Amino acid sequence: MRSTDIDNPPEPPQPRLLKPFQAVNLRVCLEGKGEVSGVQRTFDELWKIASAQYGGAWKWVLIRSEPEYLRVLPGSDYEPGLRWEVIDFVGNVAGKDPWEVTDPVKSPHAGILFAIAAHQNWVRNLEWLGLPDPVISGYQLTLDDPGYEAWAEYVYFSFEIKGPGPHKGNINMMASPFDAGGGAGSSHYALPDIIL
Repeated sequence: MRSTDIDNPPEPPQPRLLKPFQAVNLRVCLEGKGEVSGVQRTFDELWKIASAQYGGAWKWVLIRSEPEYLRVLPGSDYEPGLRWEVIDFVGNVAGKDPWEVTDPVKSPHAGILFAIAAHQNWVRNLEWLGLPDPVISGYQLTLDDPGYEAWAEYVYFSFEIKGPGPHKGNINMMASPFDAGGGAGSSHYALPDIIL
């Protein structure tokens, strides 16, 4: 990502009161470049930046970012540039499965990838407090394997503590089925919401 990708940053919102695990967060959406779509470029660049902030990073090999494998939720806003969002990082932490609450307006995509890099204490505290792994529910996946249904998977990530101090621990990106038959359910995943 270059500075020319982020011209004219907007003013951040000034929310009155934020609850724990809510934060003002920047969403970066890049333009496509050559044969690489904007969604793919953003996903790859932000994961590269985010994963560099931790002691280690792992992404499941079946997760690919080309347009035939990765898209934002149909109807979601994907416009190149910068936008501020206020995100509740533990929204829907209880009582709902991912397939019940995904929403093109309220389900963040690139903002969560940026947040993994910018809000490292959020990521670490989820693990330390025993809170569920967050879902990036604004993305849909088709896994690079004929045994999986098209656009039926979502991206989630987890943090593994590897020791005390900053930059310790691994960030992991995985995928799981959207439908309730996936079995994990709401007790295993937080589904962040855009609240502003």
